[in-house]
Amino acid sequence: MPTSAILSSAKRNWQKLLIASIIATGVVAALATFAATSTTQIEAETFSIGSNDGSPYTDSTASAGKGLHIWNTATAKYQITTPKVTRVTVAAKGDQCSGAPQMVVKVDGSTVINAAVSNTAWKEYSAAKTISAGAHTYTISFTNNKKTSYCNRDLRVDYLRLSDESTPSPSPSPSVKPSVKPSATPVPSPVSSPSGTILKSAGLEPGNFNEFNSTNALEGTLTVATDRTYSGSYSAKATYNGSGNNGYTRGIFTPTWSNGTDVWYSGAFYLPSGFKSAMRNQVDLMRWDDYPGDSQGGFVIYNVDKKARLVLQKRTGGTATTLVGPFDVPEGQWFHIEVHQKLTNGSGALTEVYLNGNKIGSSTAPNSYGTTATRLRYGIVAIGSGSQTLPLNLWFDKAVISGGRVGP
Repeated sequence: MPTSAILSSAKRNWQKLLIASIIATGVVAALATFAATSTTQIEAETFSIGSNDGSPYTDSTASAGKGLHIWNTATAKYQITTPKVTRVTVAAKGDQCSGAPQMVVKVDGSTVINAAVSNTAWKEYSAAKTISAGAHTYTISFTNNKKTSYCNRDLRVDYLRLSDESTPSPSPSPSVKPSVKPSATPVPSPVSSPSGTILKSAGLEPGNFNEFNSTNALEGTLTVATDRTYSGSYSAKATYNGSGNNGYTRGIFTPTWSNGTDVWYSGAFYLPSGFKSAMRNQVDLMRWDDYPGDSQGGFVIYNVDKKARLVLQKRTGGTATTLVGPFDVPEGQWFHIEVHQKLTNGSGALTEVYLNGNKIGSSTAPNSYGTTATRLRYGIVAIGSGSQTLPLNLWFDKAVISGGRVGP
């Protein structure tokens, strides 16, 4: 064989070896990455449930075009063998009826998620939970069915997702190394949705009020609750005893918001049916102030029309300035209020209010009296002293001060 042919054949063989080595490297790395970041999604319509309690139904907005409709207080069950799991996620929505359906998700009888499903479009409910590799039983329960002549409370579930979010282990080195190192193909990093930096938050998940800087109560009680939650397993329940005396029950943050500060604050609230009819005067639910000074502003409900507003007012009285509103907030289900303010008593002021993630109003009117706010209070913050002669109670959750919009 001529020398040129021998050289050409050797070159081809070397190229084949190089290509095979590169392919093998990629396959090994891909397998290693897959094993470390596994995800299993189970469509809810494949869960087992009694025929008198629920069934699959067609829904074009669901992930596979179907969902599971649970119309009785009941439990759907699924058993599966998976690798290790570190996060459990369920997509659900609810048919509302004087309150939201309560969903409880368990693995092998241990509660992972306990949430009021106040949304009417699909929303993911998620919790970190380490579950060993192997066979496990997952259940999704609807625990508070209600039906009246005008509404029917039901739970609808799209899917259960089981993920291992452990840090991927390094890919093993290839057994054959090519003499020419191929250049790496850049892999884009996942892009997360824009969100504000959380500066202070109280989700009540420790089962106490330690996330707040302080709490106080007068003529009422402030307790950790499990019967109604916006997210997670706990919320705060505030009550006023209806004595007619000055009273409040509040969780308190202590910011330092001077004139000109750009602030975001938010919270989730649950007003039981009949809350507004029991009001005898204005009730403040989320309010900043400069106590012992005279300036305050925030989210209140007026008795005159039972509608909510974002206001600026003096603690000692006088006419309040409505910055955004009036607007309706519901009873019998959770809702989320988020406020953005550039606090100033002059030009450049801005107030924006979001209800359940939707912007419902804004204002450029001055929204401060020029003092420094040092308290942000949640709960039954203030009532009409001398006029509130009926008891009041409400729940609140997910109290947040942030550096930008965080959403519901």
